[in-house]
Amino acid sequence: MEEITRYCGKHSFSMLWRFNPEWYGLIGSRCNKCGTLHYPRRMVCVYPCNSHDLEDVRLNHTGKIRYAGLNRRGTEGYVDMQPQVFATIKLDDGPHLVGEIVNLPLFFIRESILNQSLMGKLPGANVRMVIRRFRKHDNGDITYGHKFQILDKIS
Repeated sequence: MEEITRYCGKHSFSMLWRFNPEWYGLIGSRCNKCGTLHYPRRMVCVYPCNSHDLEDVRLNHTGKIRYAGLNRRGTEGYVDMQPQVFATIKLDDGPHLVGEIVNLPLFFIRESILNQSLMGKLPGANVRMVIRRFRKHDNGDITYGHKFQILDKIS
């Protein structure tokens, strides 16, 4: 892994993306000994072989939702993005990761607030990674990152 270079003690968010390829390119690690894929990138294969022989790989940007949940209250610093739907996603090539689900139909979110059992419709849905805004900071900087968009029709 590359070490993040600091310029005069500070660096802009627009420059930060160059040093964190896993944020935008969904870069993980593959163990050359056992073949296990990891996300985010690792220096040691923590399961099952403890090997230090890993290589960076670009992971598939599509997968399926395993579990989903609704955050009705929002998160501090993200008040302009309420409510939020988060899910555990199993990528097509293996690794699991957690991400926010975007572009859900408004009626689905509205009904999910009243009836939490509607979140049970999301597991098994196909998703793809998209780049979206995470948040706008107090100084005006905007942080972007990966979120997931549902490819299937939700009814």
